[in-house]
Amino acid sequence: MLTLTQIKKKQFKVKISDVIIGKRFRKDLGDLKSLEKSIEELNCLLHPVVIEQLSKSKWKLVAGRRRLQACKNIGWTTIPATMTKLPMLQMGELHENSSRKDFTGSEIVAISEYIAKNRIGHRPKKGEEGSPLPKGKTRDLVQDITKISHNTVTKMKEIVAAAMANPKKYGSLVIELDKPKSNVKKIYAELKKLQKIETRKETLKKIQTKLPKSVQLFNCDFKDNKILANTISLIFTDPDYTNYNVQVYADLAKQAMKILKDGGSLLCYVGQYLIPDVLNAIQKEGLTYHWIIPVIHSGPSALMFSKKIMVGYKPLLWFVKGKYDRGHVKDVIKSEFQGKELHEWAQSTIESDYYIQHMTEENEIVYDPFMGQGTFGISAAKLNRQFIGCDINPEHYTTAKKLITIGLKEKKS
Repeated sequence: MLTLTQIKKKQFKVKISDVIIGKRFRKDLGDLKSLEKSIEELNCLLHPVVIEQLSKSKWKLVAGRRRLQACKNIGWTTIPATMTKLPMLQMGELHENSSRKDFTGSEIVAISEYIAKNRIGHRPKKGEEGSPLPKGKTRDLVQDITKISHNTVTKMKEIVAAAMANPKKYGSLVIELDKPKSNVKKIYAELKKLQKIETRKETLKKIQTKLPKSVQLFNCDFKDNKILANTISLIFTDPDYTNYNVQVYADLAKQAMKILKDGGSLLCYVGQYLIPDVLNAIQKEGLTYHWIIPVIHSGPSALMFSKKIMVGYKPLLWFVKGKYDRGHVKDVIKSEFQGKELHEWAQSTIESDYYIQHMTEENEIVYDPFMGQGTFGISAAKLNRQFIGCDINPEHYTTAKKLITIGLKEKKS
């Protein structure tokens, strides 16, 4: 530990312009208004800043960065100061601030790296002068100073390192990390999620697309996709309904009436709040309402605040052209990931596997006009059904081609 003989103090006034701030751990000074008001009302500084002499007229700040800035903001040109000499200057900042305003996440990372680099707390080798600082492991010293656990600091380091390597993709995570009472665990989980997406994109770039003739994919608006009348046995799709888009269901129903075989089915996901309007819009086009299938979520429930509902399922509406004459199916199913690599990239195929298998025969055509990343196409292709997929988004179209290619390779293996 530092001893009194190692810290020599002398109080006097210095010009604020002569004080060099230098490299600091503290980046975020926080709100200085209350401090400025206090200094102005008292017309004095109760706790002088601490400085170290560099030359005859130049000083380096050891502690009191917020006080220095507050005095400068209210127009002071000089400031009361205490001169000191520390064996390791930045340790003064650590001890000065560890009992005051909390360090931000990126500041804690800087502290940890500083301690590790300067071997603070190392056990001296034989013949080496003893360190004036406490001995111990770096991880323990960081925890003592910042009051943050080693595991949390490790997560913080990963977040900051990712942001430094790629500010465009991960810089926003450090902004979140530096907010008061930030949730490090949540931010770290978001980092892992984003990194997983990047890894997936890089992997997909290397995949050579090779689809059989039984799979036809189109990059266009589904209304412009020319499909022969009375040829489709099942339409299985998940339209974008996030903007209360009932019209898309009406347009889908118009197309379904033309291309579905007699007895063919339309299965479409819908938001709970849209069910009455969608039922009305689709039936107006001539399709017959058959059933609602709840697809149970396997993960945590979403919250619908306006209705005070914890949502645990997603409705799958079932309509038929004419009369359904296929086999019996379950009217509730639990959605969950299965398999290995593929399902880290695409949504669950549990429900599409089940309903495509039980509502169609081999070589019949399954159609998805909003195929996204091709999940339902994967199910159809693996079950030896023909598949027609369509998506207006070129990125989705490209991804779907590659994921269906992977799905067919997995089937062969």
